[in-house]
Amino acid sequence: MIPTRVEEIHDRLAAFFPAYTDQGSMTRLIYGNPEPDQEVGGTDRRQVENVKRALARCYAVDLPAQARLLRDQYSRGLPLHFYLSDGRVFVPFKLRELRVQGDASYGYVDLDQIQRLLPGQPARALLRSGTCLPVCSNIQTARLSMFFAMEIKSDLVPPPD
Repeated sequence: MIPTRVEEIHDRLAAFFPAYTDQGSMTRLIYGNPEPDQEVGGTDRRQVENVKRALARCYAVDLPAQARLLRDQYSRGLPLHFYLSDGRVFVPFKLRELRVQGDASYGYVDLDQIQRLLPGQPARALLRSGTCLPVCSNIQTARLSMFFAMEIKSDLVPPPD
């Protein structure tokens, strides 16, 4: 995997999630290539929550304020979705099994990049690029998370210009 910082590819990011590498726990990035329907992968050396905060800074998004809004307006708990000013909503999915207590297990996928959720053991999130990510929770939980993202997009995210 190519070492990448989310700030370099923020506008093309399709998904990011925790991954174990030979250098320890990092964040795997999946992002679009300038060529249509192609994607590139990389790793950011930071943990998922730090990558999420860095991504939000690229769009001047106040994540704590947004989290309060989502908790209050939708009576939601953790893990919370988040959205960016460019119209993207990121859906949290459990994309890694824990190896040790306190390990990050949730990653985020851009709602518009999800082609469909596939049942099975494990369930999988099929991206428009053809990449298939294993979802480490049951299919009903994954579908509810995706449905909630559609509600957020409909209610809170302004349409692109």
